Amino acid sequence: MSIAKLLKLFYIGVLCVFVLFEIQFQIHAYQETGIAGIYHKDFANYWMAPKLFLAGNLSDLFDISAYMEALRAEFGNNYSDHNWSYPPTFILFCLPLALFGYEVAFVLFFLLTLLFFCWATSRFLASCKGDGSFKAVTWTDPLFIGLMLAFVLCNIRFAQNGFLTGGLLLMALASWNKSPIIGGIFLGLLTFKPQLGVLLPLFLLLDRNWKMFFSASATTIALISVSLAVFGPQAWIDYFEISVPWQTKILTEFGAGSSYPYMMYSGFMAARMLGIDGTFAWIIHAAFAVPALVLSVWMFLASKAWLDKSAAILLGTFLFVPYTFNYDVGALSVVLAVYAVRSKGMAASLQSGEAPVYWQTSRLLFAIAAILPVLGFQLNYTLFPLIPIVLLMCLIAVSPIGRRVFERFFLIFNHRSKGLPVEAS
Repeated sequence: MSIAKLLKLFYIGVLCVFVLFEIQFQIHAYQETGIAGIYHKDFANYWMAPKLFLAGNLSDLFDISAYMEALRAEFGNNYSDHNWSYPPTFILFCLPLALFGYEVAFVLFFLLTLLFFCWATSRFLASCKGDGSFKAVTWTDPLFIGLMLAFVLCNIRFAQNGFLTGGLLLMALASWNKSPIIGGIFLGLLTFKPQLGVLLPLFLLLDRNWKMFFSASATTIALISVSLAVFGPQAWIDYFEISVPWQTKILTEFGAGSSYPYMMYSGFMAARMLGIDGTFAWIIHAAFAVPALVLSVWMFLASKAWLDKSAAILLGTFLFVPYTFNYDVGALSVVLAVYAVRSKGMAASLQSGEAPVYWQTSRLLFAIAAILPVLGFQLNYTLFPLIPIVLLMCLIAVSPIGRRVFERFFLIFNHRSKGLPVEAS
């Protein structure tokens, strides 16, 4: 059996295990609480928030005890712990969900946000056409669809807003050069999850993309102003006094005994999974974050292809930010899947003497990184927290200097393996 077939079987096995985990969760949740697993999902926060607002009890959303009382009154006394972690601007996105029952709202939310994500992906792929000598990548490519299935399953399993955030980020990137004002609007809307865009202002300034910068700023100000008018200033006070400290607690105190770290991508959480606390955990995080920041900035300035610039932004962000989850990586998964498809195409087109081994290895690296939404949890839980290592390898591999070094290495390796002189490479 070929290595390619073995890898396909491995991936199918990973997906099956991921789905089995979800089935197990559904069964366990019902046995333990008497409440179906679908109601224990994070989506319950999106559905409950506008209901509390319309009932005049918005303050309960940020009071963890009062919020749990409201959830248990709705779903049952044994309902699992939940908390609201978003700024009040996200409640504006959730308001339409209050028009429907939980089940209908659940289906509509994921169907509409998935369609938006697919459309945004197509727009982003179109914006990368003409980069280098690679063929254009579309949703019709079987490898691309297969790799994206990992993120889709992950986001559905955890019932999160990853399709929405991934779509907004992809639309911002797709509009960066051709429609910067529109791109700024999408970027401004993304501010309800600020950690995903923390480095974007820096890259906008480096690119001197003033239209997009000011468009994003204006959209953010407008969104905050509307939330203040609709929900009042107390919602923002509660967010900063209650929600933000709770998220900090999740980051700094929930270690190996909690499920949260195993879903995260950062070097800091990798250290927490290994039982490393405090300053030493931040030092480990810096060992990934600082090189990633420097390399991503240099790569953004040095690269000409928009896909490479987008990779610099996204890989730099997920290595720099300590607080990101597997369901947040929609845009990054798209970029990594595109690199995997293009590496496959290059490996197939080159002759044996032109080091297709390099492109085959690249395809494997990018494919593994693209399926981390399902593979990463299992790696973190059963083996070792490898995610930041894999992401840093990807950033090095797509950088101009890294690509030249790796190509040279594999050319030399290929010639030596055939008994040819190194000078011939």
